[in-house]
Amino acid sequence: MLQKLFKRISFLLKSTNEHGVHSPFVYSYLREGIYETKKNFKNYRKRRRVLQATIDYFQVQEIIGTPKFKVHSHSNVIKKPGVVTYKKLHYIDDLKSYDDNKLQQLIRTIDSNTILYIHSPNHYKKSEENWLKLQAEDKFHVSIDFFIAGLVLTREGQRKEHFVLRV
Repeated sequence: MLQKLFKRISFLLKSTNEHGVHSPFVYSYLREGIYETKKNFKNYRKRRRVLQATIDYFQVQEIIGTPKFKVHSHSNVIKKPGVVTYKKLHYIDDLKSYDDNKLQQLIRTIDSNTILYIHSPNHYKKSEENWLKLQAEDKFHVSIDFFIAGLVLTREGQRKEHFVLRV
């Protein structure tokens, strides 16, 4: 319990909000996706709100995996100009159960139209180790750590960056 508290405090010391983000892509996602959705889904718990905001903002059509809570794939929302869309979101609930082979297999399945969404990447030691491996993978250009969730995705034209952000 004490170790989790230290992890959370460490995260809060390292993290920033939209004002510390120097990537227009991530800034827009935070500002128009995560923070805007906060207004629309006030009654949602934070984990569910981040997932739903990600689905809505990137206009995800298909969810692979089973989130612990009900979310809706994107539909009937007018596409905002300049927003990059992703067709699929691969939801991983239990990253600690992945050995190296299974992790490499997962990495191979993620393409440029897929967001990899990790539930609680910092919760267990093995999850954290796998989360760091995903961040280091050359295939992924952007990784975002919200502490309660993590995202990795491919985005051509963007240099490799890792963001530690508060929601």
